[in-house]
Amino acid sequence: MIVRAAETPLASALSIDLARALERSGLATLSLALLTPDEQAADKLTGHLRADIALLAERLTAATRWILSEPETRGLRIGYFGFGTCAPAAIVTAVRHAEWVRAIVSYRGRPDLANDELSRVRSPTLFVVHDNDFDFLESNREACGALSIEKELEIIPSSCLEVAHVPNAAQRVIDVARRWLVQHLGAAGMPEEGAIPAGKDTTVTKVASGFSPKGPGGQRYLAAGKRLAMRLWTEAVEDGEPAHARDYETVGYVLEGRAELRLEGQLVVLAPGDSWVVPRGSSHEYRVLEPFKAIEATSPPAQIHGRDENRRAGAERSQR
Repeated sequence: MIVRAAETPLASALSIDLARALERSGLATLSLALLTPDEQAADKLTGHLRADIALLAERLTAATRWILSEPETRGLRIGYFGFGTCAPAAIVTAVRHAEWVRAIVSYRGRPDLANDELSRVRSPTLFVVHDNDFDFLESNREACGALSIEKELEIIPSSCLEVAHVPNAAQRVIDVARRWLVQHLGAAGMPEEGAIPAGKDTTVTKVASGFSPKGPGGQRYLAAGKRLAMRLWTEAVEDGEPAHARDYETVGYVLEGRAELRLEGQLVVLAPGDSWVVPRGSSHEYRVLEPFKAIEATSPPAQIHGRDENRRAGAERSQR
């Protein structure tokens, strides 16, 4: 969940780009402003609503309850990316509902506004600030030091704004936030006191294909764990793409249609009921002979860390 108090050009643009990056990594997203348009207009004059952490936390709680009550999303793990004063609101919500929240990213936040709750945080938390955020850089350092769970402080250098060959500041924010959220929303869950042994995740996750994100090749990303993920392919007749290698192992099962698989000089025809394996790093290509539908499982998960977007690296490794 990507949350901000109000819509601003900068926050809206960053929210859109971050949501796209997370979706490419296999995460569902909800982006919202926690103040209504009328409240945002009034807040421009007074600033009192954006500082009302209790109000923001109440609305974030309501939005999270809604997600967890919907049949298609109730099994999803929750992570928060909070802008500004929505960052302490996310911290407060995560403390009060630790069973929901698996990760927090605080971006240019005011963690001092959640001081009473900081010692109770159980969700892995990433604090992101710019090195010229003089008003609250120190409070983020102190908040990070106060947490007893997994935490990091990422300081984005202002030089990123000017140096052409260095990713700009917004892209740096997106990169570190995506790393943190993917790492923790796909990792083993937090232990519940007296209920869940340390390191064991007992969360049931359900992903409806109609709401699952699409990958760069049109594949639908389905359920994913820490070490294994599923995806659904539905393809028309086509010649396929040039041979390539991937940085993961694939096993698949044909539901409908036929396709050719060429792998390291070998050729097999895949038909309904057939299953196959493509070893990690092996050069291969597919050609669809009839409208084709198949389920695949990949290990490690294909959609994490850009593995589905990086073919050349896999091909180069396979040739060494």
